[in-house]
Amino acid sequence: MGIITSGQASDRRLSDLLGEIRRLPECGSVERLSVALYDHQRNCLRSLAAASIGHDPLKDYEIDLEEVPSLAILATGDAPRIVDDLFSYGRDSSVHTTELRAAGYHSSLTMPVSEDGYFIGFVFFNAVTKRAFTPAAVGRLLPYCAAILAMVRRTAS
Repeated sequence: MGIITSGQASDRRLSDLLGEIRRLPECGSVERLSVALYDHQRNCLRSLAAASIGHDPLKDYEIDLEEVPSLAILATGDAPRIVDDLFSYGRDSSVHTTELRAAGYHSSLTMPVSEDGYFIGFVFFNAVTKRAFTPAAVGRLLPYCAAILAMVRRTAS
């Protein structure tokens, strides 16, 4: 099974990066990497680029930030959110959580990214195993986040 991406140039780069990440000893179960940019005028998140092993459940996904309170809170800070088990996360599952579960993802790392003090989007990592985002894995992935978002924004411009 090859890596499937949702767009053009930035997705190709994300595919290469996903392959690199998967070779890290702590990150072998990471099978999806995606970027969502925040539109300040419309107060929405738009999935801009993604790379995944297999089906990408959230290709061309867009949602009002207010509809996802957990992400709205996350957008106000710089700390990552780790969900160790998507199947036991939240009682009222959002569309995106439901889609990730259906695609076989079990854990998630969401990193808010800011530029000059302004929230600009999220980088999402998803894994097919529970508790994939150990402190060691997070330590390896966080340095990639700002570079990933910058790369996608440059390519999208």
